[in-house]
Amino acid sequence: MNARLLRAALAGGGVALGIYGYHLLRHDLHSSVPNALASIAVAWTFLAAGIVAWARRPASRVGPLMMLVAFCLLERKLQYSHESAQFTFGFLFGEIGLTVAFAHAVLAYPTGRLRSRFERVYIAAGYVVVVGASLGQLLFLDTKQTCPWSTAYCAEPRPRNLLLVHGDAGIFHAIRDAFTIGVYGVLGAVFIVLIARRVLNASPAGRRLLAPLLLGAVVLGARGVWAGVGVFVHQSANASGSFYWWQVVGQIAVPIALLAGVLTATLAKGTVADLVVELSHIAPGPRSRAHSTTTPSRSHTGCRCGGFTSTRQVVSSICPRTAAR
Repeated sequence: MNARLLRAALAGGGVALGIYGYHLLRHDLHSSVPNALASIAVAWTFLAAGIVAWARRPASRVGPLMMLVAFCLLERKLQYSHESAQFTFGFLFGEIGLTVAFAHAVLAYPTGRLRSRFERVYIAAGYVVVVGASLGQLLFLDTKQTCPWSTAYCAEPRPRNLLLVHGDAGIFHAIRDAFTIGVYGVLGAVFIVLIARRVLNASPAGRRLLAPLLLGAVVLGARGVWAGVGVFVHQSANASGSFYWWQVVGQIAVPIALLAGVLTATLAKGTVADLVVELSHIAPGPRSRAHSTTTPSRSHTGCRCGGFTSTRQVVSSICPRTAAR
């Protein structure tokens, strides 16, 4: 399928899922209008940013990864349905979007590719752990005995868990608490360390380019701390509401920052390449011509040639770590 048609189809599907997700949030979960709109807005922001990044910078995989986050966030809304199949499917994969898919998109920035073997293992393990923990909860979640969501949601006929093996509220809550501490706590801490390490190892110019990573670390890290604390300490409705809106703002800002960074990074790369091409067409001065007759191979190694600086020195001044390699 043509890439443009595929993006259009995915955009249409994302809009349709968002509208249906809003319906579930309002009529099944009984969320307020502002909360429901904000939840869909986060997913649609990832979707729009992903489509633009994919169209403008197809060589980078950040665009498709942001679209993955968007569809995971939209799929998450299915767990609030009173229809059994939708509830089960939504619950099974509902935690991917705000955890490992989010981390995957941020860590892979700006190329869309993970940089090290450890990062690849970390992300792969994250997908397995998140889905595995959700499956573990479903094996023991009897919706007739345990209300998974709000009181208003459970006041209506509850959906049937299609993956139920043995209803046990104690085991269900134990797995849920372990998931919250393990995924949001431990895996979140590793995510923050990986981001901090990359930023500290970057050049000053590189750190400016990596600003979206810092934003992603703050958003995901704060969510992890909040969720982990909530396992042990009761959080008031006012505090939860304030944190929710802070998270909404942060989650909307992340895809915008990733998109801006991808476009800027590619533009910067193109600027350096254009500069190198221009330098290659500049006629060397008298000193460089005399020098090239004796040691021609050194004219490309970083020495000064006549009245201008060599290609390597120009590149080094812009991105010193790249030139050093």
